[in-house]
Amino acid sequence: KEARCEGFAKAAQLILERVGFESIIACGQALNGSHRINHAWNIILYKGKYYHFDFTLNASHGQYGIPGQVYMYLDDETAFIEHFPTRSDYPRCPDSSNTFWAKHNGVIKYHSDLSRIEIVPFKNNYLAIAKLKEMPTALERESDVFKWMRDELSAYNYGSQISYSCNDRLNLLIFYMINE
Repeated sequence: KEARCEGFAKAAQLILERVGFESIIACGQALNGSHRINHAWNIILYKGKYYHFDFTLNASHGQYGIPGQVYMYLDDETAFIEHFPTRSDYPRCPDSSNTFWAKHNGVIKYHSDLSRIEIVPFKNNYLAIAKLKEMPTALERESDVFKWMRDELSAYNYGSQISYSCNDRLNLLIFYMINE
């Protein structure tokens, strides 16, 4: 009942292969704060295309009973911001159209476009992820992002509690609407 990244990757590979998906364990390093650590993740063949999946980081980024969504279906460009494979012969992962934010209208040019992202239910709670060209400054987050959350995601509409987190390296804003 305890595993680190290699254990997560091996367990995922076993489960995926049993249900018919090809999975490769990728080894290398990943960013942990500001330094690199040894790390393992999966590269999965899905509908004829390869994608990076990091089940370890997803597990550590789930909140409020909503599973982590950030580290699934990543293309090389996005994955290699935080992941550094030791081998160069892993399959290429050029497609980013299946990331959570791409599938739910969350790729936006300006943070003023936050209102057009899709809010996705997870049981009683909701999640929305926006990938921005640039992350908002701290002042923009405090004013524009909170204003959007208050105006567009009012407790009346989605949840009794609303919060967000950021992944500054991947330029992601992750919104949680919670009903406790």
